[in-house]
Amino acid sequence: MDPEKRKLLKDLFLAIHHRNPAETLRILNGLLADPEHPDELPLARSRRADRHRQWVASLGFSSISGLRLSKSPRMAPLRMPLGLSLEYLFKDWGIHLMLFPMDFAPDGPAPSQDTMLPSSQSAIALGAQLGILRRSGDTPLTFGLDVRFRPLPREEAPEPPKKRFRLQGTWQLSGFSGYHFPLLDFN
Repeated sequence: MDPEKRKLLKDLFLAIHHRNPAETLRILNGLLADPEHPDELPLARSRRADRHRQWVASLGFSSISGLRLSKSPRMAPLRMPLGLSLEYLFKDWGIHLMLFPMDFAPDGPAPSQDTMLPSSQSAIALGAQLGILRRSGDTPLTFGLDVRFRPLPREEAPEPPKKRFRLQGTWQLSGFSGYHFPLLDFN
């Protein structure tokens, strides 16, 4: 791997660690850019055509909405988690698994009109998706369950007991449907 790509990967992990969605998207754009045409927008480097009966590992994001399952079920707003997915593809259907460390859709009130991305505090969402997919070109339609943990911001979290460390936050379980956009296939 060339030194520039290695530096971009290191910067990507730092941006995710610092919960900075704008920097994460900028670095992903750099990783996916065509070196011969750096001024053009990067195209997705993933293809699902002629991939039957095989596992596909990729980096991508989902655009999903669904029903939040709790004591009083309600519709969940649009979600856009970014993470690593593993899919087993049949001819037209498949299995979708995804682990993600961040979500680019804000949680809570809508962002103000002068910001394009959520704040770094609302971006962190540790979670997983398990579902089925319906192939439609390179962007599969997905259905399944989404489980995520949203940590509370430090200023909102109550002081934990001194005896043990406990990360304060909420668990969310949702049924979802939406599209998965694979950006880069690893195999």
